[in-house]
Amino acid sequence: MLGCNSKTKVKVEKVQLTPVDTNYSVPIPPAPTGLKVSAYLIYEDGSVSTFDALNDKTKALWNVIIGAGDAEKPSTSTKIKLTGQLDGLRIKIINGKKKVIDQNLPNFSGNHEFIIKNTGCEIVKVYVTKKGKMVFKNDIDFHCGE
Repeated sequence: MLGCNSKTKVKVEKVQLTPVDTNYSVPIPPAPTGLKVSAYLIYEDGSVSTFDALNDKTKALWNVIIGAGDAEKPSTSTKIKLTGQLDGLRIKIINGKKKVIDQNLPNFSGNHEFIIKNTGCEIVKVYVTKKGKMVFKNDIDFHCGE
């Protein structure tokens, strides 16, 4: 049983609140040495873009399905390429709101490619984790409209 002594004095100090910035994002660390993740548009004639659509944010990816923006030709598919040597990877790729790839790569080394169909109007998100920790995260900012 606990009791309270009425002679106990409590010292109250002023508390100052610190404003919190709600427009921040947690930075994702750079991909581990030995891992490169890239993406290339696959054109209707079977050729691929010369630029990395995942990492080159200077390219306009607006209406690529008709060859507009910086797409040199019409494209409705994208090649996601992992290069390097790193064991225990898991890759998730989301096209718009649909998860299209969710795969473990237990003994990954060399090159591994994924072809994502029906791309060009929705944002494609690429996540690579190792042991549950994010090691790579980036988006391909496709858009369509007039």
